[in-house]
Amino acid sequence: MRAARLLLMTCGLLGACDDTTFGAGEGGFDTGPTCDSTDDKAVFVMQTLSFAEADDGVVWGFDLDDHVTELGDSQGCGKGDMEDPEGTPGIDNAFAGLLPALENTEAVAIKGLLQNAVDAGELLVMLEVLGLDDPVDDDCVSVRFSTAVGDPMIGTDGTMLDGQSFAHDPESIPILMEDVVVEDGVLVAEGLSILLELQILDAPLALAVDEGALRIALDEDLSGAAGHFGGGFSTDYVMEVVDGNAVDDTLTELLRTALPLAADIDSDEAECSHMSVALEYTAIPAFFYGE
Repeated sequence: MRAARLLLMTCGLLGACDDTTFGAGEGGFDTGPTCDSTDDKAVFVMQTLSFAEADDGVVWGFDLDDHVTELGDSQGCGKGDMEDPEGTPGIDNAFAGLLPALENTEAVAIKGLLQNAVDAGELLVMLEVLGLDDPVDDDCVSVRFSTAVGDPMIGTDGTMLDGQSFAHDPESIPILMEDVVVEDGVLVAEGLSILLELQILDAPLALAVDEGALRIALDEDLSGAAGHFGGGFSTDYVMEVVDGNAVDDTLTELLRTALPLAADIDSDEAECSHMSVALEYTAIPAFFYGE
């Protein structure tokens, strides 16, 4: 069983995808952008991947509830927001606050799992910026977020080499996000839904992240990219998965206590039922076979 796997899908509402078969299927592939532009595109594969960690109230993430929440506020479940490294306020990333506590349990392995899976070719996440006329300022591009399969070559520095080709993952459904603006080399695309499956020792854990977003900062010469992606996941769903598997008692009790307290996002069905999360990445140029 893979140590980590990412399934992609499109869901209408928060919590609508809380199902273990969510995202599985024959897959599909939209052919390209709807913007009036050339067919130029930039393709990247994520070279590094990790959960965003907070440092003195500063963390990468998104303002998922369109509100700068203060501690005890009537909105945002009363959980104070953070700011990102560029000084943007209202950042929702409650999971980053939970990470230090997880490091004292068997879930400490979660930090290395993602990168190990990337290096082993088990978690190859592809980014395509379609219809790209100008990597600095472009008023309309599309972004395709997908997974690939292949055996990446690793350099002497222990990281994936650029310029490699991979095959489309037939078990995952690509997500196409349209009508995105590139401004000063940065774009933010909305409408991202993923199921991140993790294996912690013998217990599978799953994060169904919905109503999410993706940020890409492009190098001007398209030699690389960096950014983060994330959204909100159902705390009840995580506990259902934990209770149904042989998860360490210490971790189970920590999650049972901490998840409801840390939840900072409302769903359409319930208040304070979801927790915000973001993952950071760096990416390098890559190709798909035959393209």
